[in-house]
Amino acid sequence: MSLEEIKQYYSRMESLDEYTQSDIKWLIEQAERAQELEEENKRYREALEFYADERNYKERDFGMIVQPAIQDGDRGRTAREALEAIE
Repeated sequence: MSLEEIKQYYSRMESLDEYTQSDIKWLIEQAERAQELEEENKRYREALEFYADERNYKERDFGMIVQPAIQDGDRGRTAREALEAIE
């Protein structure tokens, strides 16, 4: 059952006492926050993976265009360490 389905189901349950309704509302809010944090973590992971990739620190020559390397003092070491810590 999805979070949306749960929200719809419990919104129709008027027979529940106010404390139970309050608890359910709080749990739904926590589940929504968890979803937001999961999406945020995904974006952070993608950014870390980009900066952790050592290939992004090398200049690449595409004939007419030269793609400059990312200028970063630690060449992605901090990003790689952060990724290792969360895996």
